[in-house]
Amino acid sequence: MSRNMTATNTEIFHFLDNYCIGRSNPIRNANTPRWIAGPTANEKAFLADAKIVFTLNFTLTRRAAIFEHLGRAYFCLVGFDEAEIFGQLTEVEVTGGIFTTIIGELLPKPIKSTDEIRNIVEAQDRSNSGHIYKGHSLDLMKNLFPSVSVFTMGEVSETEAYRIFFRFCAMECENGDFWIKKILSSSLTNLCDLDSLHIPYQTLCRSVFDADPAGLFLALYRCIEALYSYKSAGKIATEFNLTKDWNEISIILEATLGWRATEASSLNSLLTLCDETVFPDLFTALGITIDQTILNIKDLAGKQIYKLRNALVHFRPIHHRKEYEKIDWNLICVVMTEIVRCIYEKIFSITIEEPGSALPFRHAPSLRLPEPSH
Repeated sequence: MSRNMTATNTEIFHFLDNYCIGRSNPIRNANTPRWIAGPTANEKAFLADAKIVFTLNFTLTRRAAIFEHLGRAYFCLVGFDEAEIFGQLTEVEVTGGIFTTIIGELLPKPIKSTDEIRNIVEAQDRSNSGHIYKGHSLDLMKNLFPSVSVFTMGEVSETEAYRIFFRFCAMECENGDFWIKKILSSSLTNLCDLDSLHIPYQTLCRSVFDADPAGLFLALYRCIEALYSYKSAGKIATEFNLTKDWNEISIILEATLGWRATEASSLNSLLTLCDETVFPDLFTALGITIDQTILNIKDLAGKQIYKLRNALVHFRPIHHRKEYEKIDWNLICVVMTEIVRCIYEKIFSITIEEPGSALPFRHAPSLRLPEPSH
């Protein structure tokens, strides 16, 4: 369905009108004909025909979306100040047509005061300027909203698109004002170098901007949880000579029989795929001293991870959270990231791409994340 240029511009200026009205400082020329200057013929084609695939709304001022146009994918970032080119991406100039399309679809909260908005919007319009009016200055309109960046590459699958957005999110956290330190942001970025699209990047995208570090821990836990039925479903496939993928089998078992893999034992089973050198930092992050020569360190690690998971999702007295202020969330999330990385490498027999390399896959399947269990 084509996008109407007049209607999109009207939507943007009405959004600003209502924003100022809601703050008791109304714009005097509200509801008059106004638009953003600049769209050339090519820009108008993008505005009219670019198809929005999906959006990611992190906050009122930080949003992302992917558009498809003429066989190319356009990654649009609003409120991302640290975005840089990587892989096959090239940066696109944010012209009037592209800016109008993105702001009209995402409507991020303005970053200027109502007085500053009024100074720009009230300066002119078609009613008081007549044919002299060529539209509001693109540069001035850009100043009213969070920064807009656009990158493009050839066609991508939706799952691959989430992986690219996740790299942008990790990049933003590494250089922005967030609780995530460089050691963790680098570890998260490394997940994008896995030659696989099975990791549920969509969940991770949202979690990195969570003000509560526990949100990222739980998102990483869910990446592991998505594989809980791997061994059990695999055994069923082998026993009955089934050709279906283990993930399909686990979905069928749960849908028809209500079967789910046991969490604690499944977690411990998956941790056997990890190198033991990963686990000492887990206990350091939790402030737990252990005997480094202990034989069952993976079982002990699984117990602590599952205990913390339960304490974060349940609210019974036994799961009181007062002691979790002492957790080194950066370090424990680094450990969880490395566990996810190791498990997915082993299960899917995947390779590692060079950092920032091309992301060539188009049709890789994605795992269905399990519903949060309680």
